[in-house]
Amino acid sequence: MKLKTIRIEKFRAIRSSEIRVNSELALVGQNSAGKSSVLRALNAFFNFNDEKEAFDLGRHNFQKTSTAEIDLSFVETPVACTIARVTIGGDEVRVRLRFKRTDSWQVYTNGIWASVASDFHTELRKFISYVYVPLRRDHEISGWGDHGLLQTAVEAWVKHHTSRRDSISPRVAELGQMIQRRAFDGLSKQLRKVTPINGAFTFNLEYTRPPDYSLLLRDLILRVTEGTTTVDLQDCGSGTQSMTAFALYSYLAELEGNTYILGIEEPEQNLHPQAQRELLANLRALPLQVLFTTHSTVILDDLRHDEVVLCRRVKSATRGIEVTTTQLAATFWSTSGLNEERYYHFYRRRNSEFFFSNFVILTESPIDAELVKELLRQAKTDTVTHSVSILSVDGVQSLPYAYHLLRALDLDFATVVDKDYFMPYLHDELETSRDARGFPRYRKEFNKGTLLENMLPSTAERATLLNLFHGNHSRAMDILEKFNVFCFKWSLEIDLVNSTTARQLLFQGLNIAGGDQTTNTLLVTRKKALKKLETLLPVVQGVQPSNLPNSYKRLRRTLPDLIKKTGFLH
Repeated sequence: MKLKTIRIEKFRAIRSSEIRVNSELALVGQNSAGKSSVLRALNAFFNFNDEKEAFDLGRHNFQKTSTAEIDLSFVETPVACTIARVTIGGDEVRVRLRFKRTDSWQVYTNGIWASVASDFHTELRKFISYVYVPLRRDHEISGWGDHGLLQTAVEAWVKHHTSRRDSISPRVAELGQMIQRRAFDGLSKQLRKVTPINGAFTFNLEYTRPPDYSLLLRDLILRVTEGTTTVDLQDCGSGTQSMTAFALYSYLAELEGNTYILGIEEPEQNLHPQAQRELLANLRALPLQVLFTTHSTVILDDLRHDEVVLCRRVKSATRGIEVTTTQLAATFWSTSGLNEERYYHFYRRRNSEFFFSNFVILTESPIDAELVKELLRQAKTDTVTHSVSILSVDGVQSLPYAYHLLRALDLDFATVVDKDYFMPYLHDELETSRDARGFPRYRKEFNKGTLLENMLPSTAERATLLNLFHGNHSRAMDILEKFNVFCFKWSLEIDLVNSTTARQLLFQGLNIAGGDQTTNTLLVTRKKALKKLETLLPVVQGVQPSNLPNSYKRLRRTLPDLIKKTGFLH
């Protein structure tokens, strides 16, 4: 029996969420983005008593008067399971928990919601259960007393392995009787002897109940031996403590004897990068479903995009802050017209480059990315403070993958491209399409295979844009800007050459003197040097903002506004 879909309504800060579940699923996002809420929702469904107090105290309230709803769908349900199916003869089961002042449980069958059978929870637990592994997994939880994790695991093990024939307790009881005869009886007589009253009575020191093996379990401690050294768990590193607790939780889940789901808070806690990779590999190898929260870029970058759910905080008109969850649709690759296998082999972007961002800027090359970062710095827009990622796609051939991913994840982003992305050179090749000054010329048509139709869905706007590209680039940028797209008049480095002030700095930086100080020298003779970051960055840093090319001015002015307007909170 497997969990297929999680639907959450008005639980904690989540207004509405629907999540598909496969074998592994990572819940990622910034701090306080609601990742743990999904794991707690599952815990409320499977282990309601563990969460009842939080419900009663209002900690799980979306709003005071709202009804929380946790709706789960299961598939591959065994025939032996008596819970009603969604459709007769099918294997899908759908059940929901609703809570306002008390809990209400319903099963979806034949198109309607009906009350569950009285033995629903017992029946469900025969086939599937959920183990929530909280963030705190140190030696105190793993220690003894107050029904700690170690105590629970040890008692479960002993009970499980002595359930048929308890040969330990009779021996403990026999030992107790011997201690009573040899020690307790003597103490009882001594107490009576020193009691200063007369009467025909005696003292008897006895057990309230016959002693059993539980006497032998008290004050157990877990120690770790490595080589010839043995130390208490509490003296081990925090990574070892965390993984020990994880092992104890896993054993308790395994003891249920059914399919179980693990919900883990930050499994990478206190583990070094290589250990994190090993952990993920081991989690993948487990024959069960694992859902976990993570802040680890190492783990995140080893996951496929569809194994990740993005959790974010947004402003809310009714409760101040809400949590949204976003996940790639099951049909993402086909509907986007993208080749999934080719992407993961050649164009894969690191998840950490955008899953933790509030705003992403796509550029064609690393040099473009560095110059955009400099323009933002000049505009006093800190990319770290605003959680901005400037992502080079390393060639426009991979731009569709990044573009469609960001749109599907509903991330705010902007795209910065050269003009040759949209329009072909006049004679197809740059070198044969230059004018007398060395600047490129373009045909009055759009390239095929670009994202222009995705960026500008309107046919009329695309026709207007084509005319403006040849007559008024500034107005062309006005149209593109509405869709968070920025296009240089020619390209990042060629636009700089068109600025008189920037051109003089380029001549100085490249040691070009006298009659060689022409645009042709820069664009043709020294074109390779012109494309280098060490050539361009000092020029952008040295030119006054008013003397920058119009395309640079627009990036410097507009990108900070887009970043600050993003609806997602830090």
